[in-house]
Amino acid sequence: MEEVLSFFLLCICCCFWFFHIFNYENTETLFYWISPLIILSQLSGGVILGYIRLKAGLFWGMLYHGLFNGIIVIIALLFYHNVATISYSDKEVENFSLHELQYRDKHSAYSEIKWDSKGNLTEVHCNDISLKLAIRELGIEKELKSNNCWINLDIVAPKGVSKEKVLGILEKEYKFERKKK
Repeated sequence: MEEVLSFFLLCICCCFWFFHIFNYENTETLFYWISPLIILSQLSGGVILGYIRLKAGLFWGMLYHGLFNGIIVIIALLFYHNVATISYSDKEVENFSLHELQYRDKHSAYSEIKWDSKGNLTEVHCNDISLKLAIRELGIEKELKSNNCWINLDIVAPKGVSKEKVLGILEKEYKFERKKK
């Protein structure tokens, strides 16, 4: 009987492992070749959780799962929150920084955009807003194809910078497509 349970647990763990591949958004062939290594933690986690469930009971398996996920979330919040996704400067743009947020404070959301007389951007300060909203407020005529995210965006360009240049900087990190009419 224990052999049957072990086989059944391994089959469920492999299914759990396989379905976690869909947590990632990537269409490159290399990704699919190395994906078993990427999601190996799900297989090992499934085996450990299944073993705890069978030996100690459902409560202890759920408690272990919650503690494990809690530790990962705390590490992510401590080390990966507000990490610069794009940092850029040149003779035209004094400062361009975009930070993707892992969590947001909706009470501190604001955006302030300043334009010069030629219609160029001179200052942009966006805090805790979606990237799609920022693109719309900047008047960029393309739609974000990548997943939307919450951002802080700061652009300082005293001499002015065109919307096209800002789009060019953003296109290094995000995918865009023409707006549908």
